Amino acid sequence: MGAPINSLQLLTGDQPVILICLDFPKKARKTHSWLTPQVKKGARPCISNRWLASSLLWHKYQKAREGSSHKRNAQKELLEVISHRLHVDNSIEFIGKLLFGSKQGSEVLKTVRPAGQPLVDDWSCLKSMVRTFEAHCGSLSQYGMKHMRSLANICNAGISKEMMAEVSAEACISIPAGQWSSLQKGFSA
Repeated sequence: MGAPINSLQLLTGDQPVILICLDFPKKARKTHSWLTPQVKKGARPCISNRWLASSLLWHKYQKAREGSSHKRNAQKELLEVISHRLHVDNSIEFIGKLLFGSKQGSEVLKTVRPAGQPLVDDWSCLKSMVRTFEAHCGSLSQYGMKHMRSLANICNAGISKEMMAEVSAEACISIPAGQWSSLQKGFSA
């Protein structure tokens, strides 16, 4: 039987963050501190919804019997999720550096507009940037939605779809195969 799950939604700026509170056994909390953040004594640990899937996969892997096919499958699944996330994060970061330079790339991508301004000036541009990224780099997936601000900032900086396609092709030499491919999942936007 799985761990009971409760969720709590917090508002941070303009983005809601769902915190999932898991009742992991105390042993798992001590052994795998990256799995659940440090919390005050007696409080339940909570994790962001972006980390829920990998946390549950890690728990599944840990619980599986050593040498079993369940353990091998859980390990494979966990490694695929981690690899996909690293690919998405690194690809967006590299695209930012290619477009805006190694010093300003990260800064431009993380820029937050003043309150009252929309995320992006041209919503069709944002949709186009998502599709262009996914055509060259694979699916953003639910996890990759955290990079919407970066893609919006690329639009707001006046980068054309053609330039984004060129840079994405340079940043992502291959599209990940399997369930994380945009060929399998379709486009996010």
